[in-house]
Amino acid sequence: TSISEGERISWVHPRYSSLCFLEQKAQIVWQENCPPGTQQAVSGQPLWLGDTAPPEEMAFVVDKLLSDKAYPLTLAALNQKGDKLWLLVSDGKQPLYSEGTTIKDATVLLKELGAATALQLDGGGSSTAVIEQNDQPQVINAVMHAKVPGNERPVANNLGFYALPLQP
Repeated sequence: TSISEGERISWVHPRYSSLCFLEQKAQIVWQENCPPGTQQAVSGQPLWLGDTAPPEEMAFVVDKLLSDKAYPLTLAALNQKGDKLWLLVSDGKQPLYSEGTTIKDATVLLKELGAATALQLDGGGSSTAVIEQNDQPQVINAVMHAKVPGNERPVANNLGFYALPLQP
């Protein structure tokens, strides 16, 4: 699902989850559309953070959890109330610098932080984290596209946030 300013751009694929942003909270839904009132939404592959085996319909997630393949990742996770969001961006495919993160290790970290639901937004060369610094975009991770360090991959969709500065 993609939703921008409350307008649906595309529908959810049966094997994907959606990260839905409502007023002052968010929700990750699986195999269903975002709830009414959703202002922004992006989709990704679901991650299983439960303590029991995933439902049969999510059997494809088990392969990811058991894989020991490290990879660049972009993950989003929410606490149970949906008022706390974690974004995890991991570099990878750069020997002697960053090998990446396994889904299993990322899942363990997110659970330790208190996440109740999560999804993988993307991976590989698309995993890029950017902040504004001195009114200019600043890439804060080591991106790599086409085996060229520092080369950003062109992407059609992104997830961005604007936040007011913290008060002293």
